[in-house]
Order: sequence, then C-alpha cells, then structure tokens
Amino acid sequence: MAAPKFFNISSYSFKPPALPDRDATTLRPDWVLLDTKAYISDLTNGTTATASASNGVPVGVTFWVVDLPTLSHFSVNCEAHSDFAEEPRVICSDKNVVVLCLYWLSTKSARYRVLHDYFVYTARSPKNAAPSLIRLPNPRPRRVFSPLDMGILPTADGEGFVIAVVCPQQMFPGLYYLHTFLSKDWRWNTRSALLEPQSAAGRTNVKNHRTDKVIPLTEEGSLGWVDHWRGIMLCNVLDVDNPNPVVRCIPLPKPMAGNMDIENCPWLYRDVAYIGGRIKFVELEVTEIRPPKNDQRTGGLSDHIPDMLFDSDMELDDDSTCVVEDKAEDTVRWRAVAWVRETSQKCWIKDCEAGIDDIAIDNNAAHSNSLPPLKNLMTAAPTLSMCGEEIVVYLMCKLKMKDDNAWLIAINMTRKTLEDMTLFSAKRTFFFNTTYRPCSLSKHLDMAADNREVGVQIKEEDDSESRTVLVDRLDPRVTEEELRCIFAKSGELGDVQILADQQRASVKFVHMCSAGNAIREFNGFLIGRNHIRVSWKCKTLNKQQTGDAKFSGASSCDHTAEGTFRYPKRSRLEAHLYHLQQLKLLPPPFRSADGG
Repeated sequence: MAAPKFFNISSYSFKPPALPDRDATTLRPDWVLLDTKAYISDLTNGTTATASASNGVPVGVTFWVVDLPTLSHFSVNCEAHSDFAEEPRVICSDKNVVVLCLYWLSTKSARYRVLHDYFVYTARSPKNAAPSLIRLPNPRPRRVFSPLDMGILPTADGEGFVIAVVCPQQMFPGLYYLHTFLSKDWRWNTRSALLEPQSAAGRTNVKNHRTDKVIPLTEEGSLGWVDHWRGIMLCNVLDVDNPNPVVRCIPLPKPMAGNMDIENCPWLYRDVAYIGGRIKFVELEVTEIRPPKNDQRTGGLSDHIPDMLFDSDMELDDDSTCVVEDKAEDTVRWRAVAWVRETSQKCWIKDCEAGIDDIAIDNNAAHSNSLPPLKNLMTAAPTLSMCGEEIVVYLMCKLKMKDDNAWLIAINMTRKTLEDMTLFSAKRTFFFNTTYRPCSLSKHLDMAADNREVGVQIKEEDDSESRTVLVDRLDPRVTEEELRCIFAKSGELGDVQILADQQRASVKFVHMCSAGNAIREFNGFLIGRNHIRVSWKCKTLNKQQTGDAKFSGASSCDHTAEGTFRYPKRSRLEAHLYHLQQLKLLPPPFRSADGG
C-alpha cells in the first residue's frame, strides 16, 4: 500500500515489520508489548474484524502477535487512509477488549479539524465465535478530554465493559466530571465525583493533575489515572448506581535527584502498573559519570533512598524541577528503584534497587555479543512487566538520540540480571517517545482462525427486526443515498429503503446497538424541511430495548396496518411539550440541561 503525501503520517507506517521466521500464528502469550501506533496495511489474518467509520468507509483492524521482547503491532486497512490526520491508536485495553481511535481530517470548513472515531475491538472467546469491531457513539456534546484519558474495565459478570474518563470541574476545586460509557446501555453518562476528604493532603498534587496513562485495577473495580509526576487518581467506575462517586489520590514519590526536566517528560523515567493486587512504581535515574555541581541539583531524593515513604511526606512542590548539565559524550550511569503498595496502605515500600554496575550479563548468551556495553547506551522509558512477583522492567536504549534502531532490554531488578533483549526499528520513534505498552489481549487472539463462515452465520442468526428502525415524518425530497450518509454515523448499515408514500423509511443496521445509536442520535433531527421521528420498527420491544426507547424519547409503536403506526395518546400539554422537543426548542427527556 503506497503512502499518501501527508505530513504527519510517517512513511514507515506503510511498511509493517515482518514476523519472525518461527510459526507465529499459533502464539498466544499471556501478554505482549504492543505498538499502539497502527501500521496501514491490507494484510489480514484470523484476528481481522471490520466495521464502518462515521463517514461510511469500511475499516479493518488486524493484530500481529510475537513473543517478548519483540514488539507486537496492529494494522488498519482503510481505503480512505489519505483522510487520516495521524496513525490510528490503541487507547486502552483490558482482557479481551481494546478501544481504538481513528483520527480523521475534516475539511468541511475553512479550518482543518480533527475528528475522532472510537471503536471497540473484542477478541474471539467461547461467547464470541469471531472477533468484532463496533464503533462507539461519540460523547454528546463533545466532551473536552483527550482520548488518552480513557480507561476500560470489564464488568463484574464478564458480559460487558465500562469506559470512563475523569475531568476536573474548573469552577469547583475538588469536584470532577466522571464520564462513563456502559456497554449494557450503549450510551455515555456523566456524574459529578468528589475528592475524598482523606485525600485533602494530596490536593497540591491533584490540582495540576495531567494524565499520562490509565491503569485498570480489575480486582477492585477501579481505574487509576496516572500522572507520572504527581500521583494516581482512583475511582470505582463499576459502581454505576452510586450517584456520588469518590475520587481518591495516591501521591507518587518525589523525583530522584539526578533526573532532569522530569516535569515535562516523566514517562522517560517513570512507570506505574497494577499487578497481582498491588501497585508497582519504578523510577529510572540517569546521570553523567562525573557528579554534577551542587547548585545544579534542586529537589528530589538524596543519594540514600529510604525503605519506606509515607503519603504525608510526598507533597510535591511544583516550583522545584530537577536539572543537570548535559550528559557526558561517552559514558552514562543509571540506577532504578522499584516501589510497591496496596491501595489501602498509606505508604510506599521499597522493593528493590539496581544500578548499571549491578547488572550481570551472561557472556555466553546470544544477546551479549550484539549488545554494546550498557555504559555506552542512552537509556530511558522504563516499562514494567505485567506478571510475576519479581520486578522486571523493559528499557529502551540507543547509541544516539536520532538513531533509527534501538534496543529493548529486559532487566530483572530483583535478581540484577539482563533477562533478554531485542533490536527493533525506531524510525517511527521521535527520540525516546515510545508508543508501546503492555497488553493482555494476546492470549485471546488466534491469528490462524478463519472468520469468514462464522461472521456470515452470526449476521444471519440476528433478528433483522431488532436491527431496523423506522424513520417517520420524512421530507419527500430526501433520497435513500442521503439517508445512508446520515445514518452511517450510527454504525454499519445494511439496507436503507424509502417506503412508497415517501414519508417513511426503513433503515436496517448490522448490529442492534447501532440501531439504538440511531434512535438516540437522530430522533428529532432536522433533515430537509422536517424534524424526523426515529423509532424501533419491531412490533414488540424486549425489556432492554424498551428501556432505551423510553430513555431516548422514542415512542414504542403498534402495527395497525402496513406502513401505519399508532402512537400512545398524550395530554394536550404533553403533546405540546413533545412537539417543542422534536423541534429542539426544548431538550428531549434524555438530554441533560447542557444538551448532552
């Protein structure tokens, strides 16, 4: 696939890396390091799933899994790839579900705008005979948050998932917006969350919180929004019935003395993960071989690192930054310290510490001959392993900042050994701006599977009536092609047909949840000269559909004759209010006061 001439998509993104010589199609490791920046390719395997983007263009997503420490990756196949504003990204993942984001460049106005399409990829499982890709409805109104603020958790019953974002309320310190998307309801909700009173000591760390990553605390039903510089904000997102959720802050240790400019690039030196019921935190300190001048060290820890750090002693002074002079040209030194804690504890406990001189390298190992001496490598971007009691951290190493190749080495800090290493292409990496992250989706992926027959069977087994909506009060001048373009924004379309009287249309979707999206998004929408009414076409609605229809303002319907429906009777006041709602002079019942 040829690369388009577009300035912010790397030409190397059209050249996916080759898989190792061994048979990788049978691999199902417990976890991998996944390159979260997509490659653009039309290659497919058993993990491929397709869906329609908001512009109606088909999109295919495929995962390619390899053993650690080699990086796994995913690819996207789309005919409209020239409209990408940048490479698609994996935003968050947990177990067999991944959220991806496609960035489209909109040129409808004088200004260029970047539009987001969010997709949920679900790997095959005993309940899912084939992998699926479904587009999520965009939050309405457009929420002001970065896609990187999104985290995902599976529900307690394992039947669905919850996506959540925490944003501060600017006018009210200590209050937050908790935006959640429930797969069961297939809609976004917004609640107010309050900072836990016991976390008042951490308000200095919280007020300037900037999320670098989101970690799932699956056993506790919580998500943690991590600011590598300040701390972790925890919130129980599975307690969807709680009208007043609470946000709790866990501060992180102050930076070590040798780190430079950590406030701007904390991910170069720090990482946080939740493994085996405990939070693990690692920090990498990189210094030159000559000790820096005394006046060039401000803040941070001393050379002696205590065995325990209490939360009350970790207030961060935002005015203090760590700056050292440039690194020596030939050699560098580094040391790493790992901390652990449970969420209920009030302190961090030092687990282990390892320095560059402590690492034992087996001279007989295959990797020892191809890896330069560690003291000659620039080292950054620690990434914690996802399993095991021992602390294993992956480090990115380069001879020079702008090198096209880099080493990924696995250091066992507990044993102080070099576990493994690999050389990979860093042509899409800006200096040490890593794009890979741990991902456990790999154990649910089967690259050798054949999904063609299974996918057809699933679509045939679905009840077509439950995937079809009726569009009423239609402007006679509207064409089927115009309807298709409009309703494609709600999900992948099947058949679109305007009925004989030109006042109604039948719109069939591939997925039932897409039909629900259409009712919520377009009921009362102005098309041509008329505000349309969108409702379920089915004669009787099941309990879940009835709840969605009631919440969305759509009326249930009874068939009286072909193409004719009788709507429930309303009082004169109810009818007048409903008419104003359809004209959008009043918000429908399912909308919040701000139109969301």
